[in-house]
Amino acid sequence: MPKKHSDIGLIGLAVMGQNLALNIADHGFQISVYNRTTEKTDKFVAENPGTPGGLVGTKTLAEFAGSLSRPRKMVILVQAGKATDAVIDGLVPLLEKGDIVIDGGNALWTDTIRREKALAAQGLRFIGSGVSGGEEGARFGPSLMPGGEFAAWQELKPIWEAIAAKVDAKTGRPIMGAKPGQPVSGEASPHHLLLTDAACDGYNTNAKMNPPLRTESDCEAMIAGLKDGTIDCIATDHAPHAGYEK
Repeated sequence: MPKKHSDIGLIGLAVMGQNLALNIADHGFQISVYNRTTEKTDKFVAENPGTPGGLVGTKTLAEFAGSLSRPRKMVILVQAGKATDAVIDGLVPLLEKGDIVIDGGNALWTDTIRREKALAAQGLRFIGSGVSGGEEGARFGPSLMPGGEFAAWQELKPIWEAIAAKVDAKTGRPIMGAKPGQPVSGEASPHHLLLTDAACDGYNTNAKMNPPLRTESDCEAMIAGLKDGTIDCIATDHAPHAGYEK
């Protein structure tokens, strides 16, 4: 029997959205789903009745928002740009202070900055999180690139670390073999959980990050520090908004 409130929600049931939702459900999290065309939502839920966490179909944004535990966590996986803005605009009146909107699309980084600032002004939290690895990655273990307020990341972290690609803790090699309803277990590598500069206390649109990572040994030291907790945040200078945080 489904729980009264889902652990997380997802909007946008194209292939990537469906696969990410199934990945989340396979790891025991109940997830509410919404699509603009209700027929697709109904079909998706009907075709996947036995996931460990469970799928909850919703027919309206209001029903979707009402189905989520607080603080609400909702992933948007629709076309980048205007379509994403339209979904956010529809959600905002339904949300409460502290709720977390996660954009999983291929957003322009300046749009991510703009959305975070706009939502923060309304008491809402925003995480921009790329989902890399294609359809199979979304289904069985994507590379995830979240960036946003650290406290918001802490809310999302258990789910994102559970569904991310896994590596062997000793060898660092990817762990393969996941099947529907049977995810693999292992360590969520820092390679697969990349937090952007937004999570490192502010944006830097000029890529003037200090100190920069210049060598392979720098990167190795960064990964070791992230694992042992001695490093909180390292920003890289290969893009205006990229960096890592433990």
